[in-house]
Amino acid sequence: MVQEFNLTPIKVDRVQNSGIITDQIIDYISTSKYVIADLTGERPNTYYEAGFAHALNKETILTIKRGEKIHFDLSSHRFIQLETEADLRKQLRDRFSNLTSNNDK
Repeated sequence: MVQEFNLTPIKVDRVQNSGIITDQIIDYISTSKYVIADLTGERPNTYYEAGFAHALNKETILTIKRGEKIHFDLSSHRFIQLETEADLRKQLRDRFSNLTSNNDK
């Protein structure tokens, strides 16, 4: 879906090499223009990675399954709250459409 916006998605758990996955995540965040962080399930590592992306001033798109708790330290941020994969795709398409059109201005 992000290919529509001339972006190349990287899902680090699908990278097939012998590197250390946590180091690779940090490297990919460092070199990416956009970062999508799914905070469903309260995974501490994902909160850490989202914080790292924020510290680098990356455009960070936060997602969470509708009905799950958004922690207080991120509650002021905009989230894509999803119910289905189709819902996520639509909302991501809308967000990337907005982000890429704003970057062209």
